[in-house]
Amino acid sequence: MTAAVTAAVRRRRLGARRPGPTMLGLGLAAALTVSGCASTSPGTAADATAGAGVSLRIMLGSSFVNGRFKRSSTCDDPGHDYSPELAFARKGGEGPLALTMVDVENAKVHWVQTGIPADADGIDEHSLISGAREWGNDLGEATYDGPCPPAGETHRYRLTLYALDAPIDLTTAKTPTDAVRELGRVARARSSVEALYTRVH
Repeated sequence: MTAAVTAAVRRRRLGARRPGPTMLGLGLAAALTVSGCASTSPGTAADATAGAGVSLRIMLGSSFVNGRFKRSSTCDDPGHDYSPELAFARKGGEGPLALTMVDVENAKVHWVQTGIPADADGIDEHSLISGAREWGNDLGEATYDGPCPPAGETHRYRLTLYALDAPIDLTTAKTPTDAVRELGRVARARSSVEALYTRVH
């Protein structure tokens, strides 16, 4: 699997993303409950699990409108295609966080990030928190690649936040899907939210 990269070697489009602090006072588009939830409406919980003494929430930020990606976080804006703003809430546990984004319609992995500090309350648009690392995705890059469904189609994208007990090395994962599975296997708790994108041309 492609080795992780840091902010110094970030992106093929505009160079490195700016380093970003965690967010404070973010206006949220949606909130999750910690208990399991069967809802798949955009912007609401896709699933959530809590481990002993640990609970999580992941919430959509200003990169979304009504549970849909803004164009600036998709392939339809190649000058940007910025990773989205997200907010986190956590109770319990001191291990790092990890994050993935998967296209539910075709199971393609668009984003895998580990090493997010345990106390992070979110990530800003187009930023990589100090210490975080990104791993190879199914588009052949170790970075975020935004929604890019075929013209005229709407795809659903699942963003999942994982609470880990310890740092994780995904170097041995043979594919991005393997990396996602490994995160799910070792996570002490996780929370997901889904968002839509429709490509009109």
